[in-house]
Order: sequence, then structure tokens, then C-alpha cells
Amino acid sequence: MKRILLIGDPDSLWIKRYVENALYPAGWLTVIYPIYGWKGTYREDYARMETTIYKDEHRLPIIGRIPKVRMWARVYANAASLQKLGPFDAVHCHYLSVVDMALGQVMAKQQRAPLVATFWGSDLLRTEEATLRRMTRAIRACRRVTVFNQEHVARIRHLYGDSVAANTAVLDFGEVVFPCIDKVQTEGGKGAAKAHFGIAPDQLTVCVGSSASKAQQQLPALQSLAQLEESTLRRITLILQHTYAHDDPDNEQKVQAFAKTIPCQTLILTDFLNDMESAYLRCAADVYLHPITTDAFSTSMKEYLYAGAKVAYGGWLTYPTLDELELPVRQFADFDALPQLINDALAGSWQPLTQAERDRLGGICKWESLAPQWLGLYGG
Repeated sequence: MKRILLIGDPDSLWIKRYVENALYPAGWLTVIYPIYGWKGTYREDYARMETTIYKDEHRLPIIGRIPKVRMWARVYANAASLQKLGPFDAVHCHYLSVVDMALGQVMAKQQRAPLVATFWGSDLLRTEEATLRRMTRAIRACRRVTVFNQEHVARIRHLYGDSVAANTAVLDFGEVVFPCIDKVQTEGGKGAAKAHFGIAPDQLTVCVGSSASKAQQQLPALQSLAQLEESTLRRITLILQHTYAHDDPDNEQKVQAFAKTIPCQTLILTDFLNDMESAYLRCAADVYLHPITTDAFSTSMKEYLYAGAKVAYGGWLTYPTLDELELPVRQFADFDALPQLINDALAGSWQPLTQAERDRLGGICKWESLAPQWLGLYGG
């Protein structure tokens, strides 16, 4: 049985899902070095998957006052302790920093194991360039580097050169809600999904944004939709998913208050949605409007597309993957265009993805397709 050292955040849902959907089904035993410590999140899941969460108990009182010495002393102290949990057949760093890449490089060298590094996005785009360049030696020692979209490869080339860029794979995590969507669609489909939320089957269900964040720009979107004829609005059920990203309570309150003034049925979701509940919501949607300020092909947008919603996004956003898959998704240049989109949906001139198009999307988003590619990073 193979064993891997993951250097990442065990409290992250995505790390848990990576172990759950890629490593554990393939028979890998996982040890996680927690880059921020561990709050105990997913304790039962990790226990079920025989995953060990390492605890850094090293104290360096004397040399701890010298930053560079302290960093390397801690790296080697933890490396010595981690070796006792090995041997390891691979080392994989997620969400990269100088100290964690240093630990990964030391462990990979000591274990004679391949080193893989995965930039998640903000670690690559928001970290100071001088700090990122301090990782150059460790990055160049990697068997493979991965990023989540093609645009990040240019950043890699700028920082680390053509050889690292050529060794960089564009690889995303799998979408766990997709199989749940399949389940909903085989057990009643859109009608059952609408009934799950108490929505009449003949209502046009319109979802605006995917969280409570101000960046979703829901208020101007709703103000535009409110310009529709009242008779049209009464045929609409509006859904706002305010289950997370409460970054501006005042704006969130304004959005909810304004939504309730529109003469249509309004459903504001505030409770946490598990994977099945998310699938019901995606399947219940006839239209999904995606007006977020910035985005890198969000999970929610993929799910709505796959579930059969008619999806439109702000023209200020770019999605190379949609172009590559030749998916006919609409754009709106500004919020004034939203009423016409709704009228098109009601008139039937705007259609969702075909089954073949949904299959193409599923082929690059499901864990069953992506897990072998992730495992292939480790060789052998």
C-alpha cells in the first residue's frame, strides 16, 4: 500500500475531498502536515479513511529569535518526526508558501519520492513576487506543478521560467455535486427539485448569484429584473442563496429587503446546503444569472450548467474552458440586459445545454475523470 504526505490544510473541504475522492479509493494511506494547525474539522471522515493528521509539537526557544534559522530548524525538526510516519511514496504540497515548500523539498529528497506542488490561486496571484521567487529552487525540484486554470500558467512562466511552465498541468478538483445532480435527475428531475423547495412546476425559477457576498452584485441585478412587467414577474420565483460569504451584512440586508419588494415569489436560503441540497437547488433552477465581479469558472456555475439551467454571466468575465468545450452560454454586457434574458427564457428562445454538451462538461468536472489524472502526477 502506498503512502503520501500531503502538506496542506486538513480543515479545508477541498483537501478532505481530495483524500476522499482521489487518494483513499486508490488505496493510498495519507499523512497530512497541517500548514495552519488543525481545528479537528472532518475528524470522523479522516478516521474512516485511515488518514493521519500530524501535530507539530516542536519548540525552538533559543534559536527562535532568528527568523531564517528558525524556519530551517523547524523544517528539519518536523522532517525528522514525519519520517517516522513514512516511508512516503509521494509528497504533495497544496496552497504554497516558502516554508511549506521547503519542508516538501526536504521530505521528498530524504524519501527519494516525487514532489508535486499545487497552486490554488490566491497563493500565486496575491503573494508578493519576491516571496514567490524564494520558492524557485523547490518549485524547480518538483516532478509536476499544477494550477487550476490556463491563465495561471503565464504567471508561472514569468516567475519560474519556460521549463517550469512546460512542467505545469492545468488540473482542477472534481465536482462532488455532479453525481448528486445525476441522482436528482433520475429521481424526478426538475419537477421534483422545484417541489422540494415548494415551487410550482410552471414557475420560472431564477437564481441570482451563489452567495451573500457583495461581489455577487445582486442588488443591481435585482433592480434591473424589477423593471419587468408585473405580469411577467408573477410567473417568476426568485432564489437567493445566502448560505455563506457574509462579508457585508449591510449590503446583504439591502439585497434581501429589495428582493421582497419585487412582485414575484422570493426564496432566500440561509441554512447550510449539503451536497444533495445543492443538487436540488441547481436542478430547480431554470435560469442562473452570474454577475460576480471576478471569477475563475466557479463551482456553482458549473453545477447550474450541468443541472440544465440556462446560464448567463457578466461580459466582464472570461471563461476559456467554456470556449474550449464550445458550450453556448450567454453573456450580458450590463444589468440592463437582464430583463430580455428572462423574456427569452419564458419565450423558449433560450435553451439549456444539450445532453452531449452536459456530458462534455461532466467529463472534465467529475472526480471519476479527474482522480486518475491527479494520481498520475506521482508516477509509477
